[in-house]
Amino acid sequence: MLRQLSRPASRLAVRRVNAAASSRNSALVVIDLQTDYISGGDLVAGQASPLLTAFPELPRNVSRALASARARDTPVVHVRERDSAADSAWLPWWEALHGRGVGAGSHCVAEPWAAEEGDEPVFVKHAYDAFSSGDVSDRLVAHLRALRTERLYFAGALTKACVMFSAHTAFSLGFEVFVLSH
Repeated sequence: MLRQLSRPASRLAVRRVNAAASSRNSALVVIDLQTDYISGGDLVAGQASPLLTAFPELPRNVSRALASARARDTPVVHVRERDSAADSAWLPWWEALHGRGVGAGSHCVAEPWAAEEGDEPVFVKHAYDAFSSGDVSDRLVAHLRALRTERLYFAGALTKACVMFSAHTAFSLGFEVFVLSH
């Protein structure tokens, strides 16, 4: 089941994850919760984050979802984006539309409230879709299959792009897919 949602993870979603994530065949996939898109990146000095202005509860709710998954020993997988002309086939067209460096992830640093802990893996993609980014995607799928993962819960930034594309491809790969929502 995939639901396109207009708001990020909330208390209701966290309750749903609490109930469902107890399955050993689940994983929480955290996508693009990195400074490039939230607290830094394209921001002009002193500018408030448009994402955090629109969704001020995002850090708290993602932190809760992560804490819930970790408390239940549900695997957490982090996916971040680093774009480059060599690896991101879509980048030249994006830059033609938006200007050089606008909206392209380059630092790949997690927001503090969404950072990995312990041995949680980080996969760095070069495209919107975490499951269509070459050998990175192959390693991500192999990791999830080695864990015998059947169900994926997605939390992330840019729901209309990276989260949606990743969720769709995960579904086509046979995973049960859920996007955390308000």
